[in-house]
Amino acid sequence: MSVAVALNRLKVEGAVASFEAAAYSGAMKTCYFCPTCGTRLWHGSSAAPDILTLKVGTLDDSASIAPRAHLWVSKKQAGIYLDPSIPTFDTQPDNLTQWREEPK
Repeated sequence: MSVAVALNRLKVEGAVASFEAAAYSGAMKTCYFCPTCGTRLWHGSSAAPDILTLKVGTLDDSASIAPRAHLWVSKKQAGIYLDPSIPTFDTQPDNLTQWREEPK
């Protein structure tokens, strides 16, 4: 699970490492991770350079975060259950930046 966050809101303590890869959308993404344990921390995308997607599992308290939608379900692993009450997208909304800014 990831949550979109404005890049200027990110404050990092300690070392991070990164690598680049092509995203399913075709954009290039930079994947940031802990150089000690390898845990993914966040991704940045060339398609939206001012936004990052923070990995919710890295937060101290993620209890108040709930999914708004499931994106890229066409790439979902077999056996993963998705709550049918949450909207799904085979890929992602056509204008992901605008979709993220819409009221929830």
